[in-house]
Amino acid sequence: MFEEEMDQRDYHLFITQVAETDEEYQRFTGRLEDAHDFNYENHSDNSLSGCVDIDELKKALKSQITDADLVIVLSGLYPTYKNLIMTVLNLAQEMEKPALLIRPYGMENVPPELEELSKGVIGWSASCIAASIKGLLNDEVDEHCEF
Repeated sequence: MFEEEMDQRDYHLFITQVAETDEEYQRFTGRLEDAHDFNYENHSDNSLSGCVDIDELKKALKSQITDADLVIVLSGLYPTYKNLIMTVLNLAQEMEKPALLIRPYGMENVPPELEELSKGVIGWSASCIAASIKGLLNDEVDEHCEF
């Protein structure tokens, strides 16, 4: 009789990536696609590889993060791309965009320096990813998804 109202909102996300062929990035965007009742627009692209210095990198990142509501950091990239990940998190703070950390695939812990700069840390469950994004942006908490 009463159907649950569908969420028609498009969530504007910046998702860290090194290349669109990156396995962790592909796995994560696949989970977003699998999430029920969740629409998103990805504002990140892989144009960062052409950046020759930190200023150029910051400018490229800033232009991608500007229209995003939320910054998603795939923390599994951190060991190899520390400067990129820290630059993304620092820009998110400067631009007052909440950051959500995704644990490295198959692991529980994230580096504490990343956790300090984020609003939460979650795993790889499609439903928890969607619920956590909605929760951060709509001031709602899903008790089934641990932050």
